Amino acid sequence: MLFAEGTTDSSLERLWGQELPAFLGLAPFDRVVGFSKHHMVAMSKANMSLPHKTSTTSVGLDVILAQELQKKDFDCAIVAWDLVPAWDSGSDATACRWQDTLLLYEGLARSQKLPPLWHQRATERLHDLKSRAQPSDRKFLPRPEPGTVLSVCMEPEFEGLLLDEAGVKAALGLKGKKLPHRWPTTWLHTPAPRPSETLAKAIEAARSIQPRPPVFRKVRRPLREAKHEWGRLLLNSATPEFRRKILAHPVSERLRLLLAAPAR
Repeated sequence: MLFAEGTTDSSLERLWGQELPAFLGLAPFDRVVGFSKHHMVAMSKANMSLPHKTSTTSVGLDVILAQELQKKDFDCAIVAWDLVPAWDSGSDATACRWQDTLLLYEGLARSQKLPPLWHQRATERLHDLKSRAQPSDRKFLPRPEPGTVLSVCMEPEFEGLLLDEAGVKAALGLKGKKLPHRWPTTWLHTPAPRPSETLAKAIEAARSIQPRPPVFRKVRRPLREAKHEWGRLLLNSATPEFRRKILAHPVSERLRLLLAAPAR
């Protein structure tokens, strides 16, 4: 089962449950549930003392996981979330993939809501992570076995998979054409803005063209209102070169590494 940052709807389910796994050569997810960083913060706030003061009215991610287990049992869970913005937003916290991962398993390990096996597996995973002299010192690859939560922190965010100017131009029907006014120039900037900001500007610039490119008959809303629809469109219309870049992205490699690994 997959827990993905985002709103649970048919587009999220199709993107994460079917189309992205197929793109990566993986088996589909039979269940996909969306969540927000508020749920991660709420889990940590309930189960440990946070270094930063934060407030949320959401239930914890551990509660959501326990509720989904009660609805229909499943063996393993993938939790995928964006690194940015910092999940403890409103504080002086900075985005750190290693720290986010530790906080996830620390919250799960201290939870009183999870079934015993899930609690045990989270505790074992936390101990493994904390025993490392440095984050890269991995003793073994975590595998999709019963009671296990596998983490996929998307750095910097899901849209980073799709941040390729030539590929986006082709998907929007702009290949070989004069670029529209306000086309973004931040594709390769260092430090770069969030990928979603660059993609949103590209989509809005293409929307300004008259007559409007045919792609906008498929997805009519801007990126901020149709994140998953645009994700599906860009995946499904990827040129061979764009496809190679998506497959080589660290998020793609992480998903393939985890889900292609046989259970021990």
